[in-house]
Amino acid sequence: MKFLTNQQVSELLATEDAIASMREAFAHAAEGAHQGRVRTSAANGVMLSMMGAVIPSAGIAGAKVYTTIKGQFKFVIQLFSSETGAPLCTLEGDAMTGLRTAAATAVACDALARKDAATLAVIGTGVQARSHIPALLQVRPFKEVLIAGLSGREALAEEVTRTLGVPARVVSIDEAAAAADVLVTVTRSATPLFDGKLLRPGTFVAAVGASKANVRELDDTAIGRAAALFVEW
Repeated sequence: MKFLTNQQVSELLATEDAIASMREAFAHAAEGAHQGRVRTSAANGVMLSMMGAVIPSAGIAGAKVYTTIKGQFKFVIQLFSSETGAPLCTLEGDAMTGLRTAAATAVACDALARKDAATLAVIGTGVQARSHIPALLQVRPFKEVLIAGLSGREALAEEVTRTLGVPARVVSIDEAAAAADVLVTVTRSATPLFDGKLLRPGTFVAAVGASKANVRELDDTAIGRAAALFVEW
């Protein structure tokens, strides 16, 4: 059985590889079996969570297990053979989680966003923001990237411009929502980030950050204006 670290995953797996893998996984999802996320919380505030799936066409069964301590996540992924049941690989899952989540958004963006989308706006400046921008540039030739968030905005805009060759600039959250052709929210906000009236018709919105019932990034207006809603579960 192999063991791969976060660094090895980053070195071995490129963004385009992750997107191709997610396309294949979604295409065969109906053939597989999926386990909903299970969360267990202790009295000291430590949370242990797990989700899993079996994809027969890939010959893989796997589960991701992770802790949440003081708002920080640490992930491990375990893969098994769906033919023999033998354990195949254990991976540190932090780098993989960033790649996988962004790749899923990129597949959705490619299927649903306008082909002429020119402006990408990202609300949030953490790990997922850094994963999403290069992934989305794989599926649309954006002319500019707008960065909004609470901290680290200037550093992220400079990094995007320098490493990805696409002009990036810092804007307010409202400006990001109003100017975007594709808008990605990757925050832990407990309340809506902006007034849904700001969104232009035809904008593709990927609300990624909220994964619990007591948090949300979009308001009722944004949801009500949607031409269609697609949920990854």
